[in-house]
Amino acid sequence: MQSYVEIEGLEVEAKHGCFDFEKTTPQKFVFDCRFWGDFSLAMSSDSLNYALNYGEAAEIIADVATKNSFNLIERLSKEVLDAISKKYPYLDKIELKVSKPMAPIGFAKKNVAYFTSLCSRPVYLGLGSSMGDKAAYIDFALKALSKFGSVKKCSDKIVTKPYGGVAENDFLNAVVLFNTFLNPSELLSAVNEIEAQAKRDRSVTWGDRTLDVDIISYDNIVLNTKKLILPHADYRNRDFVLYPLRQIAPDFVCPETGKSITELIKEFEKNTESKKRSEIATNPIVGV
Repeated sequence: MQSYVEIEGLEVEAKHGCFDFEKTTPQKFVFDCRFWGDFSLAMSSDSLNYALNYGEAAEIIADVATKNSFNLIERLSKEVLDAISKKYPYLDKIELKVSKPMAPIGFAKKNVAYFTSLCSRPVYLGLGSSMGDKAAYIDFALKALSKFGSVKKCSDKIVTKPYGGVAENDFLNAVVLFNTFLNPSELLSAVNEIEAQAKRDRSVTWGDRTLDVDIISYDNIVLNTKKLILPHADYRNRDFVLYPLRQIAPDFVCPETGKSITELIKEFEKNTESKKRSEIATNPIVGV
């Protein structure tokens, strides 16, 4: 359930502005902030553990405002949003208004203000494990992800055969819908950190592993760099991605091709069946 917590009219004396006197003489800045998210657990439990601590949030805003000196309220707004999103990565959206009522513009006015917002981005992640307590590694990943955002949905965990011709053990796989304020590069670093915490061994490419966290897609972004390809370069050939993805996102559309998850699965199944027919033709089973 979507709702928000609001801090309205938070007044802070700070030193921001382009004029020299604004950097030495404090003036009033007023902050209005809305924190959007799912606070249903706070409603049902009546526990601060599941609520946004607005006293703490107010302190974060005040600290950013008083411990820095920027020329522009646009930059001040960015720093406040960054601090809030890092402290509360589970939020879906942050709306912010920064007012500078004493702005020296030479005319009578009620206020000067800057409005901005920061939205989390939807990401689909593939989780896999083929070593040790596989279910525990998947659960570890789900818990570890909460440091960087909010897990919105998780598919059923399914057992699949190893992919790529190197790993020997069966895998346990799942796909999750994950919302985050991190950009793609930051998210890649985050999932690599989670894999490292799970003692992922990368010495053998495509070998058995304790934990694999793949970025399947990041919002509608199409990206091709040395470090990261979006959407994932090979996800359309992986049943252990496509079927769990369909379970939690039946309306998913590939950002690169524009094809629906239904179309992607039909293509996969057609190509898989064609490959099987080709293998039978090349290596016919001879009766004895």
